[in-house]
Amino acid sequence: MSNEAFFFGNKNLDLGPANIYYDASIFTGDGGTDVLFGGTQGLTINMAVEKADLTYDQYGTSPANRVATGQSLTVAASLVQLTTQRMENALQGFVSYENTGGSLIGFSWESILGEADSDIEAPLKVVLVNAGIESTDPDNIIYIPNAAPMVESELSYDAATQRVLAITWNCYRRSGFISSVSGKELFLFSQSMLDNGLVIPGTT
Repeated sequence: MSNEAFFFGNKNLDLGPANIYYDASIFTGDGGTDVLFGGTQGLTINMAVEKADLTYDQYGTSPANRVATGQSLTVAASLVQLTTQRMENALQGFVSYENTGGSLIGFSWESILGEADSDIEAPLKVVLVNAGIESTDPDNIIYIPNAAPMVESELSYDAATQRVLAITWNCYRRSGFISSVSGKELFLFSQSMLDNGLVIPGTT
């Protein structure tokens, strides 16, 4: 492969700090709320392909080929200084209560036994940040249409790690977002794909 070839075509993607939006709007009018999670301490997008060995009698136990059997996509970040309202979107079972004036009057963590990821999944949007300003380059805006959080929350009472939530979003392929080129379902795509009509809504 030429050193001029990259995952997103013939340009290098910028890497650096990013903002994360939960329940992101993807198609116009789809009802997303674009909840900004706020500060992060690192963010990683991990894409993996799982393969199984194919063996032939003639090769003994040595693999003669491999076939793709699965894909996985995860987004991991540590979110800091979350408000209670944002914690509701991040921590499954966390509920906050407000009075009619909008002031917090209590919060709780409730049982979630039996809930499936499909009950809570929502689109994520990741936007690169340069010098505190979000990038408008469509290749620096990434959508993950179906993401469900696994959370380890640390409500620490010290100066350095106050209210840190370590989140890994497990991301799923669903039929609602399809490549108009290949017809295949999408785990992840860029704003530039949307802008060029390369993502179409499918059946959900």
